[in-house]
Amino acid sequence: MRQEGVVEWAQTLLTIGFIRYLRRGDYIEKSDISLGDRNVEVYKFCQGNGPPAQKTLWDTIIWDKSSLESITVEEQELVLEHELSHRDRNPVYKGIFIGALLMLAPGLFILLYSPLHLLNGAPLTELVDSVVAGFSIVAGFVLIWRIEEMWADYDAICALGEDKFMTAYRRFKTGSDASMAHKILEKVVYTKPENTRRLYRRLHQSD
Repeated sequence: MRQEGVVEWAQTLLTIGFIRYLRRGDYIEKSDISLGDRNVEVYKFCQGNGPPAQKTLWDTIIWDKSSLESITVEEQELVLEHELSHRDRNPVYKGIFIGALLMLAPGLFILLYSPLHLLNGAPLTELVDSVVAGFSIVAGFVLIWRIEEMWADYDAICALGEDKFMTAYRRFKTGSDASMAHKILEKVVYTKPENTRRLYRRLHQSD
C-alpha cells in the first residue's frame, strides 16, 4: 500500500511538471470525469499548447479543461477513448514505442550532422551510410507512432460505434489546430477517420 502511494505521488509530480514545463499550461486539479460509461481520473489544466488531451509516458492522462469543455460530449468521448487506448496499450508494444522514441534523438542528430563529414573531407560513401542509418531510425519511429495512433482510433471507433465516431471526429477536426506544423503532423502520423472506418468494417464483416 505504501509503495502504491509513492508511485501515485511520483506520477502526480511528473504529470504536473509535464503540464507546466512542456505543455506551458496552468495545472488545475486531479479529478474524475464521467463520459458515457467511463469514469476516469485525469489531470486538468488550461491554456496549454499542443493537443487538448494526452497520455503521458507514466500512464496518466492530462485534460485541457478550457478546450475540451467547450466542445460536444461526443467529441469529448472520442478524445477520452483515444487516450485510454494509448494508456491501456500492451506493455510490450509500449516498450517498443518508448525504445523507438529514445532512438529518435540520435537518428535526427545523425541526419543533421551527416553533411559535416563532407566538410571534414570524408568520402561520399560515409555520408550515404550516415544518412541511410539516420533516416531508417527516424522512419522507423514515425511508422511505430502512426501504428499507435491508428490503433487508438480503432479502439475509439469500437467503443463509440461507427456513426458516433465519424460525427465526433468531423466536428472535432473542424475546430482543431490549423497551424502548418499540425497539418504536417496530421499528414505524416495521424490516420484519416475514413481509413479507420474502412479498417473497422473489414474486421467486423462477420458481426
